[in-house]
Amino acid sequence: MKTKKRSFNIIDAVMIVAVVALTAALVYGIVSGLGVGNDYVRIKYVLEVGEIRSEFCQKAAEGDAVRSADGGEQIGKVSAVSSVPAQYTGTDSSGAPVLSDIDGYSTLYVTVEARAKQVSTGYTVGGTLINTGNSLDVRLPSLCFEAKCISVEVIKD
Repeated sequence: MKTKKRSFNIIDAVMIVAVVALTAALVYGIVSGLGVGNDYVRIKYVLEVGEIRSEFCQKAAEGDAVRSADGGEQIGKVSAVSSVPAQYTGTDSSGAPVLSDIDGYSTLYVTVEARAKQVSTGYTVGGTLINTGNSLDVRLPSLCFEAKCISVEVIKD
């Protein structure tokens, strides 16, 4: 029995082009979503949470995923956590400044590492602007808080 040899036609060419274009788009989407490329840098930023109840400080842990509080994209991973007693600055009877600890409260410092894109006003991570002095609403797996970004630095790979 003879089999008929199939010839290459225009529909075959269109199908090959479509598969190649789809594969290229998929690869580009994955690579750009991971922050891979020349315009991305690795940053470390520190978030300060003032006057948080001391027992909540242990809910932040190294390795936790950091997200914006609205449930948006991940904006980094916790690389370090520390806390100090929260303090109130007041004055004594002569008007001199006096610092006193606030019982049961701490100031929490959360260090976060992320891949970011540098923009004119700082860095963006997952659509969130990160720069010194910026206020962020943040969510960890076991804790939500408003924090102030007190430092941002580029990490050399």
